Amino acid sequence: MLALDLALFGLVYRYAVRRGDDSADLRLGVLGAFALPRALFLVQLPAECTPAPLACGEPLGYFNWAMLSQVAWQLFTGGSALLGSLYGLERAFGVGLIRRFSGFGPQVPAAEEAPKAAAPGGDVFKFPWQQ
Repeated sequence: MLALDLALFGLVYRYAVRRGDDSADLRLGVLGAFALPRALFLVQLPAECTPAPLACGEPLGYFNWAMLSQVAWQLFTGGSALLGSLYGLERAFGVGLIRRFSGFGPQVPAAEEAPKAAAPGGDVFKFPWQQ
């Protein structure tokens, strides 16, 4: 399930953080939009919870200490996996392996596009480590 979450995160991140967007808040917002719902979804309700109205005990009434520790653990594991994925995507953008989506906003000049290496047989793309 985590692999599907990471694949969907990569797809959404590529289209959410477009060319020319240098906002760290936007990047972390996309990360939080995936990490928080995932953490809350994976919480197991204890048997002592009553369904209507939802009451599970201290400290919040609808979240007890066991549930809060589950949320914290899921935020840590899911957040670190998504943060690693975010780092990998940013590195891939940086070396030109993949490109950001341009969208409908102001266009970035062609000089900021991923560079293509010229080969003897023509204009062929090469990975940075092949140069």
